[in-house]
Amino acid sequence: MNQFKNVKIKKKGITPLIATLLLLLFVLIIMTVVFLWTRGVQKQVVEKNAELSKKQVECGAVQIEVTGGDVINIANKGNIKINLIIRELFGSNVRKSEIYDVIEPGSSYSLVKSDQECTENDTTGVGGRLCKQTTQVEIIPALRPEGRGAPLVPCSGASKTIKL
Repeated sequence: MNQFKNVKIKKKGITPLIATLLLLLFVLIIMTVVFLWTRGVQKQVVEKNAELSKKQVECGAVQIEVTGGDVINIANKGNIKINLIIRELFGSNVRKSEIYDVIEPGSSYSLVKSDQECTENDTTGVGGRLCKQTTQVEIIPALRPEGRGAPLVPCSGASKTIKL
């Protein structure tokens, strides 16, 4: 056992100063990555909101003309491409459908009342058909902003309601 007493174990490690500097460097790198990531996300949010606001302003130029009867004809009298949101009312039920067909300026879209009974879960406006028990139709023009997956911006001020 005496032979181990004379052996000196040399422990070498980093000094506290170097350890502190490495820790600060690591924290700075993490903070930089987080900052750059949030800056990119923030830029996307600002661009998306700017596009939605632009479309809301353009809603002022939307003009539709709706004629009723057995066939409801919706004409785009403005100079902007529009999409339609159709709300069918029958009794206390309301059904909503977004029609993704673009109506070009000067073009029209027709809705015909069908002989088929519908429920709340049925899709409205498919192929331009309304349910047999529909008593009222609300037509809301909408604009689609640029960008993939952008939501429709309804132009409620230009909406029209037709009683059947």
